[in-house]
Formats: sequence, C-alpha cells, structure tokens
Amino acid sequence: MKVYIFEYATCFNIREFLLEGKLMLETLVEDFKKLGFDVYSSIYKKIKLKHVKNIEITNLNDLYKIRSYDFEYLIFIAPNRELLEIAKMFKNDDHVLLSDYKNLEFVLDKIYFYHKLKDKFNVPEIIKNEENLSYPIVIKHRYGTGCEDLFFVRSREEYLKIKKQINEDYILQEYVDGVPASIIVFADDNNVIPICLNLQIISYSLKPKYLGGIVNVDHKLKEKIYEEVKKLVRFLKLKFLVGIDLVIGKDSFYFIEVNPRITTSMCFLKYISNINLAEVLILSKNSRLDKLSFKIEGKIFFLKIFDRFIKFLL
Repeated sequence: MKVYIFEYATCFNIREFLLEGKLMLETLVEDFKKLGFDVYSSIYKKIKLKHVKNIEITNLNDLYKIRSYDFEYLIFIAPNRELLEIAKMFKNDDHVLLSDYKNLEFVLDKIYFYHKLKDKFNVPEIIKNEENLSYPIVIKHRYGTGCEDLFFVRSREEYLKIKKQINEDYILQEYVDGVPASIIVFADDNNVIPICLNLQIISYSLKPKYLGGIVNVDHKLKEKIYEEVKKLVRFLKLKFLVGIDLVIGKDSFYFIEVNPRITTSMCFLKYISNINLAEVLILSKNSRLDKLSFKIEGKIFFLKIFDRFIKFLL
C-alpha cells in the first residue's frame, strides 16, 4: 500500500511555515508507517526526513505527475490559497483525503466564510466603514493562514502605520475579547466527533505570533461549544481532520476560522492518547468513524522556541 503526502512548506522550503509543516508531515508519516504503508512525499533537498521516498516537485503544477503513480491515498497540506488551488486540481480524484472543493471555497476564503456563517453562528463582524473605527481591531488577508498577514491594531496611529500594506484582499474585523482556543474534530459523511478543546498561546503585538498551546483542557462551556461545533461542521459539509479556531468569552464564544486539514495541536495528541491520524483519515474516507475507539488522558503543553517545539505533560 502506498500513500503520497504533500506538505507545502517542506516541499518549497517556506521558512515561516517550516516548523509546523515538518511536524505535521512527520506525524502523518509516522502514523501511516504504523499501518504498513510505503510513504512518498516531495521534500526540499536540504530537509531530512526518515522513511519517506521522494518525488521531486518544483511548483504546484508538477503535482499533476502524481496521478501517474498508483497511490491508494493522496493527502495535501498547504496554506489556504494554495490548498484551494490544489483541491481544484484534484477535485474529481477519489484518492484524495480532503473535503470537497466546493465546500472548501467557503472555508478557506475568510470573506465567503463570514457571509456564509454570519446569520447562523457567532462570528466577529466585518467592518465596512473605515471612518471612526473603534479599537482594537483585527486586520487579516482573506486567504491568510494562522498569523500570516494578520494585524492586531490598537490605535489609529497603528492603523495608519500599516494601511499602505493592505489592499482590497484584506478585511477589517471586530476584535472579540476572550481566550483563544481551538477544537480538534474528526468527521465523515455521517459522523462529527469533537475530540478535545485546546488553548492557544498567542502574542498580541501589531503582528501577532502563534507560540504554542495546551491540548485537552476543560471549560464550563465545553459541551455547549461541542454542540455548536457539530452543527458548524455539518453545515460546512467538512470531512476528515478539522481544526476550528474560536475565542471563548465569559458566557459566549465566537468562531474565528476553520482549518480543513491536520493542525499543529493534532500532532501532540499522540502523547496523551492512542489516536492514529492515518486510521482516522481512512475511517473517514469509508464513512466509518463510528468504529473509531480512542482514549485521551491528561494534557500536554507545547511551546514554539526558535526552530523547535518543546513539550511538557501536565
């Protein structure tokens, strides 16, 4: 059995995503190897990864050559704009373990995402009038991933400072005060399973940075959040691995964005659970997630330090 896993940062040596990208790729490689798969990928020549057979890719269009191989499954990990482009390229390929292209359009584009959700779920308002802004506000690119092309603006002076850097592809959004968090979700055509709630550690400077998190925390709103998450994933018709970012306030919560792929937090599940993400992907493909048996014990704290993650069991 053979699987191809494409990860954008490790393929093209994209420094700002490389730490997280390599971690995601290593996690999936390890899990598929446990199931007896031969694993193929496309990795930049200076990046070393064990147990992977390499297929050279120089640009996204080269991914078409993957069709000539006899892979049982194809997995793609990339920033939002590129992931949407790849999903379009492979939208009729039944080997791809990714949500349908037509559904990803409403998830990976933050403008479409907001307008699809605004009347049904709590999402921060998009600001259309730039006059008399009430600070702080958040400015983000419609296809931005994580903290890429994201600004946390506290004053008019800061807004004027960055205004020349933004264009019509950026949105201004209200800032929601609360705790940044995420939910890990596994989904197929018939099942939506929230796995755990996680805290995110973010530095709120003008250019926010993602620093780490704590996987598997409790909260008084957790069950209510889980119920809304199930509705959200069904509404968006997403499958496989899903990460949902939200902000939790005192008595309410707001959905910020949805990542329809493996996330950093998922990579740390293996230290506190028996979950194999490759098994999850295959079960989801066959609409059999109801057969998934798993156990999670404890919490894990992870922190991004220069070119590595450090972790501690709690």
